[in-house]
Amino acid sequence: LAMRAAAKEKRIERVVANDAMVSFYGCLANRLGESKAKLLGFLLRNNLAAIVNRVMGKAVAADSTTAWAVAHGLNVTGTKTPFEYLKWAQAMTTGEISAKVTQDVLLLGAKDDHLVPLNQFFSQQASLTNARSVTARLFTAEEEASSHCHVGNQILVQKLIASWIMERLES
Repeated sequence: LAMRAAAKEKRIERVVANDAMVSFYGCLANRLGESKAKLLGFLLRNNLAAIVNRVMGKAVAADSTTAWAVAHGLNVTGTKTPFEYLKWAQAMTTGEISAKVTQDVLLLGAKDDHLVPLNQFFSQQASLTNARSVTARLFTAEEEASSHCHVGNQILVQKLIASWIMERLES
């Protein structure tokens, strides 16, 4: 969401994307596996809300991470059903707007992220073609920061963000 804001609001001078992603929906669909994700995409394109809600009910029952993601997503977005939440999530992409980002950007990723697929980190990095600068940092298990949002070593991440901001303020 930070990238979307920066693309549209030029008063923003620096952007920290933690964790960097290009498709919020893609993160959720990735948890389902390829065949189920394709089915879900078809159902969403055809606005088959009742079926989407049933499918997601089964997915939530089968996987605690998906259950958390859907419950948290409903709460944060104010949507009432999985269908509404997933339609919202489909709109949260950066592919079409990343080239409009002209600020300094710090992308943070986690090598073993259970929610954001690693390829999205690299896709986001490649799509920032007009950013003033792009610093990309992928955290690893050796640093105890390779999980989603770098759970395990927040101090390392916070120090990196602070250092990056200070470097830009001094230049």
